[in-house]
Amino acid sequence: YTDKLIYQDYRRKLYVRDGINNVTRTLPFKSSIALLGVDLEDKVYVGALDYQNKVSIIYYGKLTDDINKWHQINLNTSADAENIIITQNEGVFIVSKQENIVYNIRDDSKVEYNGELVEILNDYIVTIEYGQLKKEHLTVVKKAAE
Repeated sequence: YTDKLIYQDYRRKLYVRDGINNVTRTLPFKSSIALLGVDLEDKVYVGALDYQNKVSIIYYGKLTDDINKWHQINLNTSADAENIIITQNEGVFIVSKQENIVYNIRDDSKVEYNGELVEILNDYIVTIEYGQLKKEHLTVVKKAAE
């Protein structure tokens, strides 16, 4: 809830624009990165890209913190940045559109869905099936490792 704009340019550099102080700064990530999202607590989620331009590690933290102290999530399998969804309540999900499954990275569970995925909200998954918009409560099917 601050007057800051975070954005990424075509060279995969991440910038923070402070509207109050009229200053723009670069976040000094060493690897190629992808901006994934921001949650309600103003935590920024950034994916470190591997040699295939897939996210292999997710870093997250507040812009006021040193990025070297941000938390990290190592992914078991690299994923395309556009298949990673960050929800407002710190949820981190990877979507497998081929399988119609959403993997919850926080608790290693998975959720199956029908139709076309539109969005994941805090406790709901929104899909379109047969032209109908559906909102269903996220229900854990089974642990992803099973």
